[in-house]
Amino acid sequence: MRVIRHPHFLFLANWLQVYDYSILDYSMRYIFLFLLAVNFSVSASAIPQSKFSGTVSDAKTGERLPGVVIKIEGTSKGAKTNLNGEFNISVDPGSYSLRITYLGYKPKIVENAELKSGQTNHVDIVLETEAIQGQEVVVTTKIETETQTAQLLARKSASQMNDFISAEQIRRSPDATSSDALKRVSGVSIVDNKFVEIRGTSERYNNAVLNGAALSSTEPDKKSFSFDLLPANLIDNTVVSKTFTPDLPANFAGGLVQVNTVNFPDKFNARIGLTGSFNNVTTGKGFTSYQTGSTDWLATDDGTRDLPSGFPTESISNTKYTPEDIQRFGLLFKNNWKTNTITAPTNLGFALSLGDALQIFDNEFGYIASLSYKSSYDHAEIVRNNFNPDGTAATLRSGISDGYSVLWGGLLNLTYKVGDNSVLSLRNVYDKSADDKVYQLNGVDSANFFLDKETSLHYTERSLWSSQLTGEHLLENLGKTKIEWRLSRSVTDRSEPDLRQYSYLKQLGEPETTPYIAQIGYGADPRQGGRFFSDMNEKYNEAALDLTVPVSTTKIKVGGLIGDRERNFSARVLAYKIANPSASGMIMSSAIDTLFAADHIGPQALQIDEITNPTDQY
Repeated sequence: MRVIRHPHFLFLANWLQVYDYSILDYSMRYIFLFLLAVNFSVSASAIPQSKFSGTVSDAKTGERLPGVVIKIEGTSKGAKTNLNGEFNISVDPGSYSLRITYLGYKPKIVENAELKSGQTNHVDIVLETEAIQGQEVVVTTKIETETQTAQLLARKSASQMNDFISAEQIRRSPDATSSDALKRVSGVSIVDNKFVEIRGTSERYNNAVLNGAALSSTEPDKKSFSFDLLPANLIDNTVVSKTFTPDLPANFAGGLVQVNTVNFPDKFNARIGLTGSFNNVTTGKGFTSYQTGSTDWLATDDGTRDLPSGFPTESISNTKYTPEDIQRFGLLFKNNWKTNTITAPTNLGFALSLGDALQIFDNEFGYIASLSYKSSYDHAEIVRNNFNPDGTAATLRSGISDGYSVLWGGLLNLTYKVGDNSVLSLRNVYDKSADDKVYQLNGVDSANFFLDKETSLHYTERSLWSSQLTGEHLLENLGKTKIEWRLSRSVTDRSEPDLRQYSYLKQLGEPETTPYIAQIGYGADPRQGGRFFSDMNEKYNEAALDLTVPVSTTKIKVGGLIGDRERNFSARVLAYKIANPSASGMIMSSAIDTLFAADHIGPQALQIDEITNPTDQY
């Protein structure tokens, strides 16, 4: 058994033996990540490797060609492309000519290819079919990456109508999420900054897959995936298919968004990036917030918004509960309705990635790990008006929306090439996001002759975990038959804890000094002193097998897919109502920080009630 002594791992092992994690605060963690990345870069440069790498594809179809022979003239060095049409040849620094040959295609020579010490030169080679026997073609070219050109060629020769966006394009843009990147695809519109409409077709008729595996929805009332969950720096390319072919999932009418995460690099690299942004509307200005949790910066509620411990799991409207029980349940909730004003700081983010290709048991093993984080503050002025059928105004309201958003994600992809004809891959993605918004609207209710002030405290937390084990095998003895298989699982969670809404009003025409009165009635209304809790979990398991058989000048592809999807959703709808009409007048004029104080909860004033319906869970 070979012992792998890689300087990256030796440094990490020695460091872990002497460092006490109990004293590692948040700032030291970031410093550690930075020094670790720098050390990895220095370690890598101490072991210079020179090699050629690249891909070989068909000039007409753009399809990768397996089994192509690449030979370095004047040496005994050479290689064959694997089943993905990829090759790697390690060689001493110098100037070389590469000869590329493949049965049924015109030979090609790349001359004067310079290779420096420790350098990896990447070349994408395109071969033309050989209709008649002719002279050998010699091409002198400069070696450079042609990824974008290859994608345009694949788009041109694809059997369905589609569009691409590559990692190269994403790196040149300020896009933070996949939804930002998709805005740049023609025919694609983004709704609510996360849902995809393709050629004007509603989001529910469009599907999404990640590395070929179907993605679960993150919305309880929509059949659609939220693309703002995927950080853009984890994406290698995205293909938007606008027409159907039999090897694609058939349950879409508008289109299919195929997101593929980054693969391992040809050589070791470590990247770390820090970002910051500001705008003159939000940064450094007053920002409306409220009592939040200590771990909101991790897109995770620390329990501040959970249903109180001791609150019944069944509806409190059950007749078995006495008035004393109901009063006790109402007192379990915190009096956390008041908003406050802070100064919005600068938006911050970072991205860290590590990747390498190693030789293990004479086969190539590649890995890439990535972590990204982004937090942002957003202020918007909003207007919400309703009109009667005759065009007259029913309600005219304007106000603000202040939101704090966090998105972080991690990726770990492992690939092991067994010889030239088999590849095994394990791809894992985990993303977590949270949106915390405060809405405040002031306006006129003309229908009821009121001036009103509405406030909503809205926190939503979402997560996605996706894992796929895949295999690709080329059977040369069976006419170069290609077998592809995939086992995958994705899990999405969505939590909306303690959505709070309340409003104050007074009659039109009253003096400005007249106080506003809390709008709470004798029946529970979730919009008036309401508290809403919901949880959703969806699991999707999938197995797929594809078989591609070359027949003469064409190929026949057959396959099958089986999937199992399970979703669970539940909600609790609670609100306060007036329990004692004689005491309500004085209490209703209380400010929001004292309206739901402990001495106002009980038979003498306000009482909590539950209005959850049986249809609020499925």
